This record gives sequence, C-alpha cells and structure tokens, in this order.
Amino acid sequence: MQRGNLFVLLLKIRRRMRKLPLYICLFTFLAVSCAKKDSKTDSNRTLVQTINKSNAVKIAVMPTIDALPLLIAYERGWMEKDSLNVIFRRFSAHMDIDTALIGGSVDGAFTDIFRTEYISQKKKLSFYYLTSTELTWSLVSNKAARLNRLDQFGDKMVASTRFSATDYLTDKKFEGVNVRDPFFKVQINDVRVRYNMLINNEMDSEWLPEPWATKAQMEGHKILVKPKKNDMKFGVLAFRKQFAMDSDNKSFLSALSKVYSEACDSINKYGIKNYAAEMQKYCDADTAVINRLPRIMFTHTERPDDTIIKTVDSYIR
Repeated sequence: MQRGNLFVLLLKIRRRMRKLPLYICLFTFLAVSCAKKDSKTDSNRTLVQTINKSNAVKIAVMPTIDALPLLIAYERGWMEKDSLNVIFRRFSAHMDIDTALIGGSVDGAFTDIFRTEYISQKKKLSFYYLTSTELTWSLVSNKAARLNRLDQFGDKMVASTRFSATDYLTDKKFEGVNVRDPFFKVQINDVRVRYNMLINNEMDSEWLPEPWATKAQMEGHKILVKPKKNDMKFGVLAFRKQFAMDSDNKSFLSALSKVYSEACDSINKYGIKNYAAEMQKYCDADTAVINRLPRIMFTHTERPDDTIIKTVDSYIR
C-alpha cells in the first residue's frame, strides 16, 4: 500500500472513531497488518514442520534405558548440528515394534536381536545393526511367591516373550537346575503390563529391563538373576536393510553413530542422574528410581559380533 493511500485510510478510520487519537488508529491498523503477517508466518512454519516430520527418520523406542543416548541427544539439541531429522515412535512391547518394522511405519528400532533375527528368518526382512545397546534383563521374583533360588520354581510362572532374549535367558539360567515340578513360561509382551502383573501379585516372576527391575525392587520384590558385565549383549539398534543400503541414508547413519557415541561419553561422565528429565519423560522413572539405578556404562557404537548372531540364530531355528 502506498503512503498516500495509507494516510487517506487512516483519516477515514478517524472520522468513524472521532474520540480516538490518530496514533491509536495507526496502532490499530499496524496491529491488524502484523496479525496477517504473523498468521502467514505461522502457516508457513506449520508447513515446514509437516514436511520435516514426513521426511524424518522414524525410530521405535521402548520405555527402557537402551535408547537413552539418542533420546538425550534429541532432547538436548545435539542432533541439530548434523541436521539429523529424527522422530521417535514409542512402544511398550517388542512384538509391536516387530509389526512396525515389517510394515515400514518405522525405519529402525531399539529392540532385541532375537526378535530381528526371528523376523529375518520367518518374514525374510533383513536388518542392518548400527550398534549393540545396553538393554539387559533381570529375573525378578514376586515377594508373595517367596522364591529365593531357581530350584524353588516348581509349579511357578515366569513371564517372558517368545523367541526373545527373555525366552533364551529362561532356558539358559534354568539349564541343569533341579526343579521338583515343571514351571510355566507365560508370554507377556508388554513391559508395562508385565510390571503391573508383578505389582498386583498376578505373576510369580518375570524378566524386567531397567528401569523396571529397579522399580520392582523398590516395591519389595527380589532380583534373583542380575546381568553380568561379560554377558552377551542382546540389545540392538537395528535399521531395515533396505533403508540402510540407500546411498542417501549412509551419511545419516554415520552421523547418528557419532552422536550416539558422544552421548554415551556424556552419560558416563556425568551419570544418568544428570539426565533425569529424559528418564522421566521416556522411561516412566521418577527421581527415587533414578537415584537407585545400578551404574551402567554406555559404550560407543559397536555392531554385534558373529558369536552373538550365531547364538541367536541357533536358538530360534
């Protein structure tokens, strides 16, 4: 609008609003103009956000500590320097993540290598492993069941997931144990449901990852089997191979690997307590639980070795 036309318009406005000073009329006009500009800006911003989301790499996560390095990097803005456009899809069962991977609604996932190898064998969907992770499980017994040793598990229930690390660990830990009566492996896939069944005295024992194992211990339940330092790592960050082999995505995975390792260094230096906000948001862990977590050292990206993959493949065949 030209300056002369603007002055004429203001005079017309003033005639209709004689009691108002000219500067108020001017302010009103400018406010309306700015509002229109702001509306257009907001619309453009929404469009950009929509485009960014549609182009984002989608990674499935569980409410467990294995995804913590990338979640911290995302929440603290560390991914922005490498322009890593990521969206995290939240699940509470690895089998639901399987469905998302098979259907292609996610590109990658923090999951259990038994599940990905099972999918590879049964569904012919191949995966690229960016790294092993710190996903571990503890065997927790219900305080009401009064279980102190593995040989007391006769006629008791153990909650796990079929064709998973928890399934394997159950067979491995009870191998050679003289149990008077058979025990029962019960398939409870959802970690939140599994935990609540323990708290509500509906399950005798179960395999729980962190921070859920610590939460259960704080409720008075007993950890009978803890992960050990030299145990095989069955947690992985896996991507659909079709995604990983795309030339456009190789630089993304390289940058993601770097950010993951840097976040591991930060956690190891300052401790998990320094990232309580991320733990509370993604892992259902309050301050009391975070303060009681065992010390966990996060390692740089390192792909699972052949020994682990052979062990897994042999078990699920």
